[in-house]
Amino acid sequence: MADTKGFTSLTAARVRAATHILSIPDLLALYIGLGGLADDLEAVRDAGLEAEGFNQLQGSMLSTGKTATASVGVAFSTLQREYLLLLAVLRAIRGQLLRADPRDENAARLADIIANRAQLTVIEAKEEGGARKATKSRSQEATRAEIERDAVDLIDFSAMASTLAARGWNATRLNKLRNDAKALSGKLGDRAVSKGAAKEATKSEREAVTRQSAAWDSAYSLLRTLARKDTRVAALLAEARR
Repeated sequence: MADTKGFTSLTAARVRAATHILSIPDLLALYIGLGGLADDLEAVRDAGLEAEGFNQLQGSMLSTGKTATASVGVAFSTLQREYLLLLAVLRAIRGQLLRADPRDENAARLADIIANRAQLTVIEAKEEGGARKATKSRSQEATRAEIERDAVDLIDFSAMASTLAARGWNATRLNKLRNDAKALSGKLGDRAVSKGAAKEATKSEREAVTRQSAAWDSAYSLLRTLARKDTRVAALLAEARR
């Protein structure tokens, strides 16, 4: 039966598990040695990140009352998914640098890029009893601007060019991320929400969760075997239990 639920903490836990194994060479080697493929885990990770992107898109719709059209919303979700993959690579690179030299200046510069520097939008939410409570939410435009800014910073970060390229982020890919973010400037958050756009985002989110569930179920037996060999994986599976 298809999974009709949207993005949840379980979806996120499965993303973390797949991403962690993919980012640790010895764990990935163990998984492949059991007969698995990196593609198995990438399917879990990517579908989960896509679901998260559509979930956040809906959150913006509900909190601000404004959003892009469905087509712009999908473009934003795709951009955000690519950015999340970049952040995961940057964290791995920073860890590598710090292991070699805890005072590495490039690691400090990476930390600044990784940090959440987007402005927050304060939203007045009504509590039970009629009182109002101020909450904070990152606007889509603030997120878009941060993605563009980080891409520019990394394009100019010549000392990390070869390291980034070795992990799949060459100048071409970074330029595309920057250009895609720039192309969305002014298109986010300036149109009234349409029921069709909201329904499309909900449908896409659920479809992504369904794909992640299928990919997870296919890999689960191998992951359980891997968990018996490595306590790190066992801990991850405990969070992402079925």
